[in-house]
Amino acid sequence: MKRIRRVYLDTNIYCRPLDNQKDRRIHMETQTFLEIVNDVERAIIAVVSSDYVKFEIEKISDLQKKKDARGFERILSKRM
Repeated sequence: MKRIRRVYLDTNIYCRPLDNQKDRRIHMETQTFLEIVNDVERAIIAVVSSDYVKFEIEKISDLQKKKDARGFERILSKRM
């Protein structure tokens, strides 16, 4: 049986697609985020989260960014 690698994403990873994509570095990091999403969908990796990530997301002052980051975290993460 193939083992799925578990990865932990910091809060900034969930926020990266919501940042200004005109910056080359931010755009590249967003592309990496999308690759992670693809790997989760293909069951190559499993994202694990923590209460601290949830706490940090709740501290985001921009309400739409908070909502979107919360959604990314909920969809991608698995409670271990």
